[in-house]
Amino acid sequence: MFSEVLTQLQKATEYRVKVWAYNNAGDGISDSYTATTGEDVPSKPPSNIIAQNYTSLTRIPISWDPVPQEFVHGSLVGYRVTYQAVNIGDLPVVYQPVISEDVGNVTSMTLKNLETLVVYRITVAAISNRGPGPKGVTFGETCRCRPHLTTNWKNYPPYVNLTSLRTPGIIIPFLLVKVIDQCCGNCSEHGLSKLDFRRNGNNGIAQQNTTGDLLHNINDQTDFSFPVIGYKLQDSYKGGLGYAPFVESAGVAFVVYTDTSVFTNTMFAALLACWPVVVIPLVMAYIAGVMVWMLVSIAELTK
Repeated sequence: MFSEVLTQLQKATEYRVKVWAYNNAGDGISDSYTATTGEDVPSKPPSNIIAQNYTSLTRIPISWDPVPQEFVHGSLVGYRVTYQAVNIGDLPVVYQPVISEDVGNVTSMTLKNLETLVVYRITVAAISNRGPGPKGVTFGETCRCRPHLTTNWKNYPPYVNLTSLRTPGIIIPFLLVKVIDQCCGNCSEHGLSKLDFRRNGNNGIAQQNTTGDLLHNINDQTDFSFPVIGYKLQDSYKGGLGYAPFVESAGVAFVVYTDTSVFTNTMFAALLACWPVVVIPLVMAYIAGVMVWMLVSIAELTK
């Protein structure tokens, strides 16, 4: 009984093996059979993985190029897509669970039921009968802001001025619109986000008549409340709501001493403490004057 091990064969490949005996007279009768090597996991990840950012508040479409058959090493069952939240805006988040979906033999899909203003780490791997291969990685981000952002405000010149349309104009509202355009960006689903100066987050009237009403209507249902007086380094309000110092208010402080006797005594003590600075120049000026007088007198006598 003879045996031989064939090496350096391709994975998941059918081979036809032919065997015959030979001697000095020549080859004998041959016999043949076919054999297939075993499958393995894919050895390459999908390439050109693309996530379409800022498409929707809750969805991210993704696509990829298929793994070439020679790197699948068997029958392609489909692709495994995983995604995990890694950032909310620019801030990293604590560990979030990895969600996995097997999507069949396709090259695109849409991630759904996502969170707004979140960056996701997305991986795609080909799957054979032996399991998934290496992962390709990309990142995708949902839209940052809702289409309409509510307000709670009070007319407060010059920081908040009513326009002819009964909406707040400069200074804070004008700057706030610019900030929203810059920070929220353009979302394919709804375009640029708009500030609603007429309704607050509770579907009530946005404009308040008094400062008390303004402060009373600050809550987590309304996106922006202004003007709210705070200090330069303040970053929260009402124990959890965000606070952003937006416009610095100029101010003048006058310091007045009402007790003039204290002021007089202080000045006199200060003069006494620095008497050499006052006396020495006076003495030097006196001496210089005397010397000049003497020189002039001597010159007159010698004539």
